[in-house]
Amino acid sequence: MLIPGFESRMMGLGMSKHLEEDLAIRQGLYEDGTPETASRLKTEAGALIVVPHTESKTVEWMTSIAPDAIEIYNFHANVDPKIRKAYLDLPAFSDLPGILTYLLDPYSKLTPDFGFMNFLVWSPVYFERWNRLIANGTIVTGLAGSDSHENFLSDKVADGERIDSHRRLTRTISNHLLIPASSGAPDLETLKNSIRAGRG
Repeated sequence: MLIPGFESRMMGLGMSKHLEEDLAIRQGLYEDGTPETASRLKTEAGALIVVPHTESKTVEWMTSIAPDAIEIYNFHANVDPKIRKAYLDLPAFSDLPGILTYLLDPYSKLTPDFGFMNFLVWSPVYFERWNRLIANGTIVTGLAGSDSHENFLSDKVADGERIDSHRRLTRTISNHLLIPASSGAPDLETLKNSIRAGRG
């Protein structure tokens, strides 16, 4: 199931429509990160409000937009040397040699899907913010994000794909939802309601 949305300071996911027809106005709204825009996205577009890159956001701001979910892991944050150092208290370049092993594989014998495994580290900053939101009475689901944009390294590896291919990164991260028993595949509203209710 593919659903429309956008990523900026906050994310609007599962939108049924845009808030504005004019592209410039719409872009300004989606980038402003205000409680008013978050409220409009929920009521007018049926969107889930999700906070990406929680490591760089304050609990006060997140509380003001009343998110349905926040990222409790972000692949991009764990790979980017600047974010690792500034927000995750991790050494900037310590895990990059692991990727180089797959890029410089002279015999093409390594399985590149394992190339990013050393970046799967849970950072306390996410749980500290999540715990504070929950302590404030906010029902908010924790999600892991792949942040896959195919813009990290374009080099091909043993399987013929880019090291940062969408297929590779999106299969590395998965989120699971508890949904009501039904006779068929769940529809979008069922999935969105499970996230809203914290059943992730």
